[in-house]
Amino acid sequence: MLRVRRRLDPEFLKCLSEHDAIPKSTAVESWLREHESVKTGQIGKLLKGAAVSPVYAQKLVSYVLNNASTKNVRRTFEALQAFLSSKSSRNVSELGPAAIASMLLLEDEKDHLSNAMVGFLTLWDTEALVEGVVAGCPDYMLPDVVQWLFASCGRSAAEQSLELAKAERVGAAVIRRSQESYGRIIRNRLTFDPWSIALSCYRGHAVGAHIVLPLKESVYTSIRRGDVWPLDLGAEAIERPSNYILLEAVADRPPELDGPDENISRRILMSVMVQIAACTYRPGYVLPPIHCLSFGATPVSERRLISDGYKRVGTCLPGSNIPLYEMIVDLSRSLSLKAYVRSVLHVVGMATRDMIVPPRYSGS
Repeated sequence: MLRVRRRLDPEFLKCLSEHDAIPKSTAVESWLREHESVKTGQIGKLLKGAAVSPVYAQKLVSYVLNNASTKNVRRTFEALQAFLSSKSSRNVSELGPAAIASMLLLEDEKDHLSNAMVGFLTLWDTEALVEGVVAGCPDYMLPDVVQWLFASCGRSAAEQSLELAKAERVGAAVIRRSQESYGRIIRNRLTFDPWSIALSCYRGHAVGAHIVLPLKESVYTSIRRGDVWPLDLGAEAIERPSNYILLEAVADRPPELDGPDENISRRILMSVMVQIAACTYRPGYVLPPIHCLSFGATPVSERRLISDGYKRVGTCLPGSNIPLYEMIVDLSRSLSLKAYVRSVLHVVGMATRDMIVPPRYSGS
């Protein structure tokens, strides 16, 4: 699940202005560095109406609540209370920073992982796409990447403004694994296929990670029936190329861990498309229907799957109420989509032609 970006409600900014109560961003950020060990340049942007991670709205509220008795912040607190009284009968003192922040923010910015199959054709040229994707993950980066995945999962399951450590704990509960255990699973898969995980890069900096597994048809069928927990899959389940794909995870780099300020959901979407192309690549551009399977582990991921055209299979992951979703992409029905995917496959094929392909997994 990718990080969303949201703006402060213009009515709240107007309320601050009318009360002459707009806090100085330098004062807010200085307090955050000292008391919450948060380094950020986002508060000023937030107060000017820019879209940033919801985490920073929560940090702004935390600053106001903790300094409400001081002369410089009292008017900001009073303006906050006046604005919230028009939205809710509850007093500010009854609400926590996360709940207050959610009332101050507008709806999410455009999420490019929604309606992805409809809109992705117009985004970038193929060469630029491939340059922004790195197959595999360096071993020294793997613990960090797993942390991104857990935090992203936790925030999509709960609140986008959830603190990083809490988000990781929620993510662990959803994934049913520790970060160390999941890291070992990813490392095992990488020994067989470097495309089992890929990094999305922007300006030479890794900004996201995504796990797409090309599966043996029998494994795909077992997952689809609800017999197999996908995170149990090791290298023995992978077969590339394959027309049976599991979209296991997509995450961006959290802002607290040097994640980008820009909305990079579009870039990560295109990286995922290239990864799928690499996993299904066959010389000669033979493009039979691609079967894509995923699961709605959180409300946000479920919403995205539905908007992308995935349909509920009617089964759930074993021992859970997490529904499985499937989409079959019949490339023969769309000439523009077929031409696009062929061009991606061509470039991916050129890029991977000289790659040393690991031996087929033997089970040892």
